[in-house]
Amino acid sequence: MKIMMVSATLHPGGAELFAVRLANALSARHKVMLAVLHGELVHGGVAGQVDPAVQMESLKLPGQPALWKIDGLLRRMRIDRSIIGLLQRRWLRRLVDQFRPDIVHSHLVPADMLVCSLGDNGDYGFAHVITVHGDYAAYLSGATKPLFLNARHKMTEVLEGVDGIVSIAANQKRHLLAAFPQLGGKLTVIANGFALQSPNRQPSRRELGLPEQGLLIGMVSRGVEQKGWASAIEAFRQAKLDEAFLVLVGSGPFLDKLADQDLPANVILTGFSDRPTDLIRHFDLCLLPTEFQHETLPTAVIEYLACGKAVIVTDVGEIGAMIENPAGERAGILVKLDGTVDIEQLTRAIRTLGTNSSERARLGAIALGAFAKFSMRECSERYESLYRSLRN
Repeated sequence: MKIMMVSATLHPGGAELFAVRLANALSARHKVMLAVLHGELVHGGVAGQVDPAVQMESLKLPGQPALWKIDGLLRRMRIDRSIIGLLQRRWLRRLVDQFRPDIVHSHLVPADMLVCSLGDNGDYGFAHVITVHGDYAAYLSGATKPLFLNARHKMTEVLEGVDGIVSIAANQKRHLLAAFPQLGGKLTVIANGFALQSPNRQPSRRELGLPEQGLLIGMVSRGVEQKGWASAIEAFRQAKLDEAFLVLVGSGPFLDKLADQDLPANVILTGFSDRPTDLIRHFDLCLLPTEFQHETLPTAVIEYLACGKAVIVTDVGEIGAMIENPAGERAGILVKLDGTVDIEQLTRAIRTLGTNSSERARLGAIALGAFAKFSMRECSERYESLYRSLRN
């Protein structure tokens, strides 16, 4: 098959990283293109993970800042037009005409909408599949600043018009069906897959800029405030563990602000890593105290499990089910989220696991069992099966 992946951006986010990883996995058996609508929002570290077998295309518009301002003005005037959207649509049409895909698989709401705006898929001969990430819930609830007018109406048109819809978690499917019961016949659940690469040689702590001695508590995520960075730092401070370090891995606006602050010497900012599992393998304990209410299936948790690490995570979205092995045992501690993270509970959890190496080892073994459900091989095979069913 000829498969075109379309993503709005290529930031270090879970949706974008999954699009890259799925494209890479499928390219072993199919001809795959990855098209990115906002070429100015392509992160070099993420783009560097695209397999050479995947044809990557991105649109870089001249005068982009001026175009953003014009589109913003039109939106404030309640004029439902986008200059950038028009240019992206023309560009994507040319790619479709040249590549002639059997499947167009889009990720993130703007990409889903743009593919749908091309017109009747029958004119092009492709089936359109979308993977619903956490952005749909955020847009529909008003938690995300709208980038377009009439958001709910447009997303309803997308969901009703596409050929196949993949939800990445069972609870997400339930919420979608509650809001859009008409989608039942074309909605399926496929968990995001991840293939842990075994390095030729595992970099040492020193090579990775980590302390050579001491307990390492790590957190990997996007550098936005809602991921719980501040809560992690405060709870770590209150836990008062001897010879312990908090290692924060990621890039983004909130971490940029943290870098300008006078942080304790035992809090380390590594910046973005294109191989976060190299760092995670050295962590004794992993955190994700996310405060994002629409968190669904965070990539960082999958990476923690793949490396066999005990975790302390927020009880939101599908995270509780993510960290369970087939026997129903959890790979760590769930922390209550009631608008914000319970710092006292998070502190206790860090102190409990930070001082008990045997319990961390036990939970790490459970983590490996919990990771089995995120096999990239199974994930890619299920997507292939879906693609074929829509082509028949």
